[in-house]
Amino acid sequence: SSVCYFGLEYQGLYVTQSIISGGSDLHYLEVVIQADSIPVWGMCHRRLGNNVILYDKTGGTDCVRCFHLSVRSAHILEVHTEGLDKCYTNEAAALTTCPTQDDINNKRTREVMLYKTLTIEGQPLEPAYCPIDGRFQFTFNKNDGTEGMTECPEPTSSISNCPAGNHLNLHFKRCTFGDFSKHLECLGSWEGSDGQRYLALHDPEAELPQPPGERSPPRFRCAMYKVEEGSGRVFLSFSSDSTCINNLHSAWEGYETLVLTPEPPTPPSHQISTSTCAFPAWSQGVWEHVRVEGNMLTYTDMKSYKTYRVFCLDNERNGIVPVYAQTQCGDEVFTCLALQRRSNNVMEFQMSPDSSDGYDPELCRAPQDRTWDRWLTQGRVDRFKQSPCPVAGEYTGRIPDAPVLCAKLYSDCNNPEIMFYTVYYCFNRTQVIEGKSLYSDCNNPEIM
Repeated sequence: SSVCYFGLEYQGLYVTQSIISGGSDLHYLEVVIQADSIPVWGMCHRRLGNNVILYDKTGGTDCVRCFHLSVRSAHILEVHTEGLDKCYTNEAAALTTCPTQDDINNKRTREVMLYKTLTIEGQPLEPAYCPIDGRFQFTFNKNDGTEGMTECPEPTSSISNCPAGNHLNLHFKRCTFGDFSKHLECLGSWEGSDGQRYLALHDPEAELPQPPGERSPPRFRCAMYKVEEGSGRVFLSFSSDSTCINNLHSAWEGYETLVLTPEPPTPPSHQISTSTCAFPAWSQGVWEHVRVEGNMLTYTDMKSYKTYRVFCLDNERNGIVPVYAQTQCGDEVFTCLALQRRSNNVMEFQMSPDSSDGYDPELCRAPQDRTWDRWLTQGRVDRFKQSPCPVAGEYTGRIPDAPVLCAKLYSDCNNPEIMFYTVYYCFNRTQVIEGKSLYSDCNNPEIM
C-alpha cells in the first residue's frame, strides 16, 4: 500500500475566503497543508491522481471526504469538493463523490481557492511574474448594479508591470469616482479547466484598516484575461471577491471589466534596420522562457522580473553576439549576449550588465574583460529531439534533508531516453511516496 503524502509544492500556510462571508464583509481563514494532513479537513488517507481522500476524526466519528487539488502556481492551490458541509463514514461512499473533470467544468462542485502566504518552513514565497506585460491605457466598468454608466469611459487611465514585473500598477484618471492609484502583487496565472486564462493577485492595501462604515476590499483577487491577437489588446475581468466564480463569467464579463490598449513600444535603434544579422540557426525556435525568431530574441528573466526584446547587431563570433536590448518598460541598452549550445535540446545564455547608450562595433571584442550575469539554462519546447541517456542501471540513496526517505533513479532499457525517479520510506520499499518518469536530455544531466 502507498503512503498518503503531500509534496512540497502543496505544503505551506494558505488563506482562503470563508464560506460565511456575506453582505458587506469578507472573512478569511488560515489553512495549513502539512506533509500528511490538512488539519482543518483531515488526515491524508489515499491519493488518486489529483483526488485525495481525507479522514477527519476530530468530531468523535469518522468524517471521510474527497477533494480535488490543482496546483495553479507556486502561490495558488485550487480545490474542488462536493461540499465542506458533507461527510461520509466510509471510504467507499466518499470515493463516489470525487470530483471529475466534467463535474468541475460544469460547476457541479464547490470551489475553494487557497492563496499561499508562507512555505511550510515559514519562509516568504518568491514573487510571480505578471503576464500582462508592458504599458497600457484602459477603460474601466464596474458592474455592481448601482449605475448604468461606465466609470472610466475613455482610455485615459494607465496600467503597467513597470518597473517591477511582479506588480500591476493601476492609475485611474478622469473617472466618475476621481483619480487614484492601486498596486497589486501578481500571484500567478494559469489555464483553467474551462480553457480560459486566469490571473490571481494580492491587494496589500486591503489588509490596512478601512475608514468606519466602509467595506474592506478583497485581499486577494481572481480575474480572467484574454490577449487579442494582432492588436495586443487585453480584456481583463475580476470577480467580486476572492473566488474565481462569483460574478466572473469571461474575460469580457465580470464584476469589474477593463479593456487594455497597449502603448506603442519605443522604436528600436536605427542600427537594427541596417543590420542583416541573425541569431544562430540552431537557436531558432521556442524554448522554456525564450523565443528566437531571426534577429530577435525575447525572454522573461524570472529573477529581475523583466521581459527583454533583444536584437542582434552583428553575427555571432565565438559564442558572443553584440545586441540591443529593450525591456517591457522601454528601458534600452547596448550590450553583449553569450550563447552556448549544450545539446540538441538545451542551450544556455547570459547577458553582460556592462552596457552603453550607443553602439560601438568594438563593444564585444574582449569578452574576457566584461562582467557577466549568470548562465540561464533553457530546454527546447518545439522540435524536441530525443537523446538517449548514457547512464544505465539503477541508483539508490538516502535523501540528505530527510534521512528516513530514500530515492531511486533507474533507466528504461527499452526506452533509453526515459529515466524513472521514486521516493520511498527506507525501511519499506513498498511505501512509495512519489514517482515520476523523466524525459531527460542526458547530454546535460544537470537540467533533470
